[in-house]
Amino acid sequence: MKEPPSRRVTIQGLPRAAAIPRPRLRKLLLDVMASERAADGTLHLEFVSDAQMRRVNAGYRNKDATTDVLSFDYRDEPHAGDLLGEVMISLAVARKQAREHRVPLAEEVARLALHGLLHVLGYDHETSARDYKRMIGLQEKYMTVLWKKAPSGPRAAASPARRRTRVTETARC
Repeated sequence: MKEPPSRRVTIQGLPRAAAIPRPRLRKLLLDVMASERAADGTLHLEFVSDAQMRRVNAGYRNKDATTDVLSFDYRDEPHAGDLLGEVMISLAVARKQAREHRVPLAEEVARLALHGLLHVLGYDHETSARDYKRMIGLQEKYMTVLWKKAPSGPRAAASPARRRTRVTETARC
């Protein structure tokens, strides 16, 4: 008999005051990992300050600026153990983008975490317009099916605001 998949999501640095439902965020990422048939292992999601995001962005991408999300794919790294990858999110940038797009902070964070996960799983939007459409389309499909339609109180049931899709950043290790 085959063992069930062993996938985990760890979350670090998310302040309770942010009012982002950790179990719901974790479930979104685990459901996407299952749908994408990700290997067994752990995805680490970390919320960082703008200053830390800027340092990491400068160190790995030679861009001396903050960004919303960075992802690191460790699937082919022998030193990583069961760590599939890491996704870093700047909560300050997520808050700003949520206001700009008129969506709840939890939705913006979920979109950024999902975007980072898709990069960890091998999707890329920076190589061609076709890859961009494929990745962003998949991202929005998962957001609609797994986040927006999931019950989570009166705010989740409200109709989503129209928003433009923007390109977020990634780093490959």
